[in-house]
Amino acid sequence: MFNVSQAHAIFGINNSQHKIQGLLKQLETGKRINKAADDASGLAIANQLKTQADGLGQAIKNTNNGVALMNIADSALQEYSDILSKIRDKASQAVSDSNSADSRTALKNDIDALVNSAQKISQNTQYNGIKLLDGSFTDKVFQTGAYSGETTSVSISNTDTSSLGIDALTVDTSANATTSLTAIDTAIKSLDGIRSNIGSVTQGFESRVRNMKTTKVNILSAESTIRDVDEAQAKADLDKWNVRNQAATFAFSMAAQTQQNILRLFQ
Repeated sequence: MFNVSQAHAIFGINNSQHKIQGLLKQLETGKRINKAADDASGLAIANQLKTQADGLGQAIKNTNNGVALMNIADSALQEYSDILSKIRDKASQAVSDSNSADSRTALKNDIDALVNSAQKISQNTQYNGIKLLDGSFTDKVFQTGAYSGETTSVSISNTDTSSLGIDALTVDTSANATTSLTAIDTAIKSLDGIRSNIGSVTQGFESRVRNMKTTKVNILSAESTIRDVDEAQAKADLDKWNVRNQAATFAFSMAAQTQQNILRLFQ
């Protein structure tokens, strides 16, 4: 004889045990979504958010590398600027006709040595084997976002002494020293412009890093809301389904006992 009450009880037991197993899994892993069947659309959204967060994490590293690169370039140009100031002092001294021929020769030797030091800075300043100040660092691309196309292009002008017009300074006469002094002032102005551009790029990179860090935190929070389990709610649900499972088990027992009692009536 088919027992409807018993069938309902069996359904209740199976359903509650399924819910209990799912909740135990959630509490064990800390995840509300452990497989696609738990929440297919939620899983897709959570995975997209994770991909975006991971992309931002790498973009932050890339952009910080850009900041480090720019800082190296700027530090080198600070030294270069100090050298130009020393060269200017020498040229300014040479303008005066109180200098003897020997004095001018000594000043010329000092200037040449300083120009050579500046040239070495231009040719040897590197980041990870990449030269920064010799004019080859042009249109270099940095991935500064999570997605394709979110890039920043950077160039650093050539600081070669010939490019700045200080590779052939002469101070053998007051007039030539004056001409050299003008050339040095122009070079200082050009170098200041290069450093200003580097500073602007660095500020842009640093601002981008701060923005990406904030965005990443918000995205991870959104992913967690979707993917992670609410532990308090899960425990409350577990208690609820345990009670339902006990009730269904009791109902099954009672239905079985009732069926046996009915059968005894026909014996």
